[in-house]
Amino acid sequence: MPAPSKHMDSTNSAIRPPIGVVIPAYGHPRFLGEAIISACTQETERAIYVVVVDDGCRFEETADTVHNLAQQYPGVVFYIRHKNTRLPGARNKGVRFLLQTFPDIDAIFFLDADNRLSPYSLEAYRTALGDDPQIGWAYPDISFFGLSWGRGGFDTRETAPDYSVLKHLSGNISEAGSLVRASMFHPGVFYDETMRSGFEDWDFWLGALEAGFRGIRVKHAGFLYRRRAESMLAESRREEEFLIARMKAKYKKLFAPDHLMQVSQKEDPSFAVISGDRVILFTDPDADQHQTMTLEQFTALMVRCRISPREHFFPRHIVYCPASTWDVLHTEARCYLRWFFWHLLRAPSGSRAITFHEGAGVEWLGVRARETAHLLILDSPLFERLAWREADCETMQLGALVHTMVSFPGVDLPAAQPISVQHEMAALTGALPVGETWLRHADRRYAGPDARALHQNLVVPVCSADEEYFPPVPWVKQDGEKWCAFVIVEGMAQRAQTLNRISLMRGKGYKILVILERNEVNSPTANIFDV
Repeated sequence: MPAPSKHMDSTNSAIRPPIGVVIPAYGHPRFLGEAIISACTQETERAIYVVVVDDGCRFEETADTVHNLAQQYPGVVFYIRHKNTRLPGARNKGVRFLLQTFPDIDAIFFLDADNRLSPYSLEAYRTALGDDPQIGWAYPDISFFGLSWGRGGFDTRETAPDYSVLKHLSGNISEAGSLVRASMFHPGVFYDETMRSGFEDWDFWLGALEAGFRGIRVKHAGFLYRRRAESMLAESRREEEFLIARMKAKYKKLFAPDHLMQVSQKEDPSFAVISGDRVILFTDPDADQHQTMTLEQFTALMVRCRISPREHFFPRHIVYCPASTWDVLHTEARCYLRWFFWHLLRAPSGSRAITFHEGAGVEWLGVRARETAHLLILDSPLFERLAWREADCETMQLGALVHTMVSFPGVDLPAAQPISVQHEMAALTGALPVGETWLRHADRRYAGPDARALHQNLVVPVCSADEEYFPPVPWVKQDGEKWCAFVIVEGMAQRAQTLNRISLMRGKGYKILVILERNEVNSPTANIFDV
């Protein structure tokens, strides 16, 4: 039998808080011993306490295996038997035992009886977990063995190399074999013991999200998942629609429009504004905080998306805007920005030039040639084809683009400038490794949700009144914020008074949405820019 783990003889074990391991046992007694030994032989200076929860197992070998190993690892292995409650109840039982028996326990790992840990695993998990109390759990990539087709019997799945709330709302990206900070249980985050048909792990992580915690990936976890012909996961797939509907009803706040838009602003911004040597990313142009990166960082994001497009979020619209124009838009015209970007989302063309002018209306000029513009917008597929030189920039001249003129009442914008697509793209294309190919490890692959489909599949159905004509308004509401909306109709006599009231309400701390309308119902722009 393997020797006891290093923590048994270490003088540092009292300094570094212990880690607990919960192993539910129901069936598979031939695998249980491997799981227990893998937990007891961790290369760590921490004390490790392993509790096996016999979930009413009908095999006598289960109890015999645990008792034999408890003698091999005295004071480390503990045995609890209770009536069958399936995985959620068994895991809760083990957690409560560890918290009560070892009050100083630092974190708890969930290990199923047919899985295994590598000797370095728990220390790798604890290092990734770190000291940030908001990081509630560390989850692994999953290395399969057993019924596996990978090299040497193993193949590895990466569910979320960078943790994402939006991905976790779309699918379970955290394996149950994760290390959970002990403090996450204190506010009452436990397994729902009524989730007996599967998806209990996903439900548990959603409960942690609702309590304010997040996950973090362990890059080299050494977690080994045994793939079998039949499992609880396979069983849960038969009730998938019902179980997902149940979780969405249970965690309404997580799937509510306000929360989805908040997450979109942080993780999956709709727009990237390239302004000088900076790139500003947002879903809500009037949000208090935007993501900002350099052109070099944006280029690195493009390369990552090129290598693994399903794995990374990328803005759906790219805007070229001179720094002087953007600064004025984000100060004097700030109350109109949501309306403006909302209509850019509704516009049918994938690329267009925009010029701002005096007046109260919106004028649609079709493809009339113009040599100057205030900004240029491209949808991401076209932008990426141009950047990777799969489309010809020389054909993208201002005079050939759909050109729209927009007016913001009371805003004095700088003069429009010539914008050359070829010139603007040069800084990016020169930095991209065009023509290179990337090698991918044959036994590792991304298996999480498709990042580029989450907006359309998750956010739009919840946040849009009409997916085709009225995409989600780019308005991200934070907790406690006060909102109000104003409608300004072209030619309205009270327009000046309305503008003064907008300034007054903004001064009182209200977030503003201004909607510009035209009087002419049958105007050329009615189906494009009018509300």
